[in-house]
Order: sequence, then structure tokens, then C-alpha cells
Amino acid sequence: MNNNISYDNLYILKDYSNTISKFSFDGFRFKNEKEVIEYYTKDTKELEKLNELKKNKELYENFIECITGKKTLPLMYDSVFKKIFDFETHPERLASLLTSILGYNVKIIGIFKNEGNMSPKGPGVIFDIVVKMEDNSVADVEAQKIPYDFTGKRMSVYSSALTYHMYKHLRSIYGTELEYDKMNKVYTIVIFEKTTKEFKKPSLNNRFVFHGKTVFDDDLELDMTQEFYLIALDVFRDHEYSINIESIKTNEMSEEEFKKCCTYELSIWLQLLLVDNEEEMRSLSEKYPWIAEILVELIEFMQNPEEALNMYSNIYAELAETDRVSIEHYNEKLRAMIEEKDSVIEEKDSVIEEKDSVIEEKDSLIAQDKLVIEQQDKKIIEIMDYLSTINISLPNYIIGIDE
Repeated sequence: MNNNISYDNLYILKDYSNTISKFSFDGFRFKNEKEVIEYYTKDTKELEKLNELKKNKELYENFIECITGKKTLPLMYDSVFKKIFDFETHPERLASLLTSILGYNVKIIGIFKNEGNMSPKGPGVIFDIVVKMEDNSVADVEAQKIPYDFTGKRMSVYSSALTYHMYKHLRSIYGTELEYDKMNKVYTIVIFEKTTKEFKKPSLNNRFVFHGKTVFDDDLELDMTQEFYLIALDVFRDHEYSINIESIKTNEMSEEEFKKCCTYELSIWLQLLLVDNEEEMRSLSEKYPWIAEILVELIEFMQNPEEALNMYSNIYAELAETDRVSIEHYNEKLRAMIEEKDSVIEEKDSVIEEKDSVIEEKDSLIAQDKLVIEQQDKKIIEIMDYLSTINISLPNYIIGIDE
């Protein structure tokens, strides 16, 4: 990266003096749950959606709080995340988010529609957001609520499917003349709302962004395509990162300053993803006026009964799928535990069997020794009886009599 760095996609360095910085919570038509139910009762289909939503008590209560203006939409659910970072309506947001993560100026030239079949064979991998960038690299951005549903192995599968998709795309352009050097970076980016204990080790010093790629020992360096960025939203929330942006607002920035700037902007995006209520929205808007536009959109979604219910119906479907995956995950773990238990029992039975076999062998040897001794004693008696008949006596120490 040159010292004269383009930062077109960095929100914080732009002039957003005309950006809306005020928004209102006065437009909520519903004051309580009763008014919400009365409204949806007028439409059979909408009422069915509401009743379906009631099956998840926590989500239903969240919906009521949202549509009455007490809470905001949960941004880390796929449907809301995709709405906020929709490339067709707000391409600059996604570019800015990627720039703040990757640390170089990202220009997106297209987004891949999620057909659910990017892997060699269907049904394939279902991605959240996949974009193609100006340098022909591609990036998959995943918003993940439950950490154990997106393991390292799943990341490997996603990255491999994305790599294959890039290869297939280039093959369609170059045909048999395709050279592997035309393959560019494939980024798998996962933003975790909650993380596992591995992300919270003391040695990590509360870091919330992690970059990974394939490396070799003995200082062997090869240009591999697959890279990973993992973001721990919960670690960021508990240990907020802060940089004085005024100190790096210059016309020319070094690579180090640029990356600091990116990290700073990323922290703002992460604060947005953590927004939960009106107070937090107002605070964020006052600190960063350019982000008010997004907050206004959120409020508009919340104030539109049909839009809000559709959004929560999508979230309900996401949770149902997550529950299904979680149950499968639990069942797999349970099956593995049962298999391990059976294996331990088999091993234990084998040890007991072997022990019993050793005991039987030992008892058999003792019995044999006893028989030999009995035979020897019998033989000695016979010899003594014979000697006595011919008037020959043996010394006491030979026949075993103490003097």
C-alpha cells in the first residue's frame, strides 16, 4: 500500500455535515400489546404470522417492545443484517464495513445472489452476503449468533465452496487457458455475536479481530488464496477499543495510520450492531452523525407494522432453523458421547476378561504346583518306607525333622 492511500469508503474521513443527525421516536402508533393485537386482527394472514410468532415467547416479547418503540431491531439476525447492508440500496455501507475489516480500500463491483448452490454439488452452502471486489477477490460476510454453529471446520467448507465458485467463474471467462495465478483472495468473514472460550483466553489480551491464513513452517512463504477474519462482538462490547481519530485525519496517511483508521471505523460499525434501545441509538447518533441515516431506517422499519412483522417472521424462521441445527448438533454430541461410553465399556470388559484369564492361568499353575508337591511328598514317603524295611535310617535334616 502506498503512502498516498485512497480512503473513499471510509465514512469517518468524509464530510457528512449534511447528514441527518436527528430522529424521532414519536411515530410509533402502538403504545401496548393490546393495541398491537387489535391492529393485526384485521388481517387474517398477518394475525397468523403474529400467532406463529407467539410460539417463541422471548422473540414475541422482543417484537412487542420493538413495535412500541422500547427496543430496536436485533441487527445480528440475518434478515436485519442483510437489510442494513443491502448492496443494491446502500453499496457504500458494505464497502465501508469491508474496508474497515480488511484494512485496504475496498471497491465492490458486484454481489452474488445466494442461490444456495455455490459448491460443486447441491444443495450446497448457504451464504449470508458474498461480494466481488475490483481486484477480483471475493468476500463472504456472515453474521453469526451462536458460536458452535460456525466452527473452524464449517469455515473451511465455506471458504472451499467460495474458492470453487471463483474458479468456476474464471473458468467460464478463460476456459482451458485459465491460469491459477488469476485466482485472487477469498475472504471468509464471520462476525460472532457470542464467542466460545477460545476467544477469551488471557493471552489474547481482549482482542476482538482475528486474521488467519495458511502458513508453512521453515519460513516457506506461498501466496495462498484463502484468508479468514473473525470478529468477537461480545469481547468488543466488554472491552471497547478506542482511537483518537482526530490525530489521523490527514490528507495523506501511512499504511499503519490507515489501518488504525479502519479499526476505528470498524469499532463504530460494531457499536451499531450492539445497539439495543433508544438511549443507545441517540448516544451513537450524537457521536457519529453519519450513522444517523441507518438509525432512521431502523426506526422506520420498527414503525411500519407490516415491515416489522415480516422482519420478525423471518427472524422466527431463522431461529427455527437454528434450533433444528442446534438439536442436530446436540444429538451428534450425544451420539459421540454414547459411542465413547460404549467404547470405554468394551475396553473395560476386555481388561476384566484379560484379568480373569490371568487369574485362571495363575490358579491353574498353583494347582499344577500343588499336584507336583503332593507327588513329590508321596514319593519321599515311599522311599522312607522302603529304607525302613531294610533297616536304613536317614539323618533328620534330610527327612525334614528338626533336632
